[in-house]
Amino acid sequence: PLFLAVSAIMVVAIAVMLLTIREPKLTAANQALERQHPEWDLAQDDGAGHEVLPAPVKRSLGFLLSSIALWFIAYNGVTTWFSRYVAEVMGYHSYQSVKPQVYDEILCLRLAKDPRQVEIMDTIYNNLYVDLNYINDFGTSASLIADCIMDSKVNFSSSKAAIETVLDLVLDKFEKDMSR
Repeated sequence: PLFLAVSAIMVVAIAVMLLTIREPKLTAANQALERQHPEWDLAQDDGAGHEVLPAPVKRSLGFLLSSIALWFIAYNGVTTWFSRYVAEVMGYHSYQSVKPQVYDEILCLRLAKDPRQVEIMDTIYNNLYVDLNYINDFGTSASLIADCIMDSKVNFSSSKAAIETVLDLVLDKFEKDMSR
């Protein structure tokens, strides 16, 4: 049904376009106007009967087209990162404001059967944290910790010393980024 409806709309739109736009008549009127004003025509005859644009006009056209293309590229880049920024900010604010409300209203007041369950949920909620190193893997330190846990032959001290300078740089950059 949806395909048929869209197809019908397309057929009607094409019929309206063909019935209302008189392309040969418009082309003839445009050519007559160009004959009346030859100074408007920037194209030059190349000797073989073909019209070509002069070099300055081609260069100007190239700048115009590249500026439009670069504008689209920049716009897409900005909207992509802006969307990601908005998602991060909304996630942060939802964590700060929505999570406590959901916890208080739904978990504690409606779903908890007795005070003991509320006490257990309070303990979980108050001791909940986010491990930023696990999320960001600063200087591959999270991978190092996992390797040390999984493989007893990995020496944590020497492995940490190997990534310590990179880890310090990454943590400094993270700290600066978070302070903005």
